[in-house]
Amino acid sequence: MLNTDKIYFYPYKIFEVERRKYLYTIYASGLFEIDNTVSKLLQLNGSTVESIKEALKIDLTEDKSIELLTDMENEKLLCRNEVSHDESQEIEKANFSALTLMLAQECNMRCSYCYGEGGEYNNKGIMTENVAFQAIDYLVKNSTDELLHIAFLGGEPLLNFPLLKKVVEYCKQISADTGKKFSYTITTNGTLITDNIEKYLTENKIVCQISLDGTKEKNDMNRFFRNKKGSYDVIVEKTKSMRHMNLVTARATVTPDNSDYKEIFNHLNELEFRAIPIAIAQNMVDDEQFDKILSEYINYIFYFEELILTKQYAKAKKMTDLVNALEKIEFGNVRNNGCGAGRTMFAVDIDGTLYPCHRFVGERKFALGNIWTGSDNSKFLKMINVRNRDKCSKCWAQNLCLGCCPHENYTNTNNINLASERSCRMAKTIYEKLISVYIKMSDEDKKMMWPED
Repeated sequence: MLNTDKIYFYPYKIFEVERRKYLYTIYASGLFEIDNTVSKLLQLNGSTVESIKEALKIDLTEDKSIELLTDMENEKLLCRNEVSHDESQEIEKANFSALTLMLAQECNMRCSYCYGEGGEYNNKGIMTENVAFQAIDYLVKNSTDELLHIAFLGGEPLLNFPLLKKVVEYCKQISADTGKKFSYTITTNGTLITDNIEKYLTENKIVCQISLDGTKEKNDMNRFFRNKKGSYDVIVEKTKSMRHMNLVTARATVTPDNSDYKEIFNHLNELEFRAIPIAIAQNMVDDEQFDKILSEYINYIFYFEELILTKQYAKAKKMTDLVNALEKIEFGNVRNNGCGAGRTMFAVDIDGTLYPCHRFVGERKFALGNIWTGSDNSKFLKMINVRNRDKCSKCWAQNLCLGCCPHENYTNTNNINLASERSCRMAKTIYEKLISVYIKMSDEDKKMMWPED
């Protein structure tokens, strides 16, 4: 490192927790405790090595100053050329490895917040064997991965359970012929599960997620059948055996009338669900209601922190949304996309049209092609890359929220590239709280939350 070299720091944000200072690197989500010497050094951005050594000579010898600069360079906290936003990034490489099959674009329920037009996605019907098998062939042909994933979705996918079984058997034959392996998930409302269906899902290791919004009163306000009868009692009864065997996840949806995250989580936890993701029904929430929901979410994060710090790790791990967010801090890395939409996964509708994910099904302008002639995802990927968004490029949380869900952006702003102001505010609030949680975690806490294989 030459005395004439100029030192530039990559963008960062300083957090203060329990009277200690921490430097968070915006581009790679690194987190480092810093002392007064480093704090002083950070004020010297653009200075030469020689002037930095002079400024720090009260605190450090010349050798120690060089050692500090070298260590920070190795941790990618600084560079010897002026920082270019593009140069600081490495493009994520990913391979197409997952496929969502919309087995049935129809549903036996009429949930008030459904984004899929009653599960029909403006194109009612069920998938045929020809479309399903051709979709599997498309996945196998276009993926270099050995482990492939199939997600069964709808509508209500169990309305087409015979096809689900045929798909699994077809994949078994492909495995025998090619050596490729398949894993499976199904997202269902749970009301059509029978003993035979449960047996088949269990024997074939199909991971099951059902939709349930908490208590009977709160769930039945929004999740009901065509005749307006609530679904809670039916779901709880039909999932009883799978819940006791720790085989089913519950996904809850927050609405203005059902926004107590802690109450929702604890009720579903008492029902023995193995994991409990919770999401907001964006299409039902105005700005005033959103503020209340955000306040409840902050309380939920405090509860999450309490569970970790009191060693209730198994319970905390069920809060999958918070765990996944916290992992972005634990496993700091450069990221460009928040999910695998149009990158590692596609969704196939009943006609064989390919979409970035199930949320976009029916939105024809986001179709990427079809299973017969192929797809072109380059334009979509360029659009959703967080590095290509002016608004995100100036935000400290860019490498954590990754510009928010593209479809939620489309719902809120009619632009997949533009997150709403309230979504941005929520993301920054959540990650500020979670960084504080992470800092307070002991090595034992981290080891228990993320055990080594």
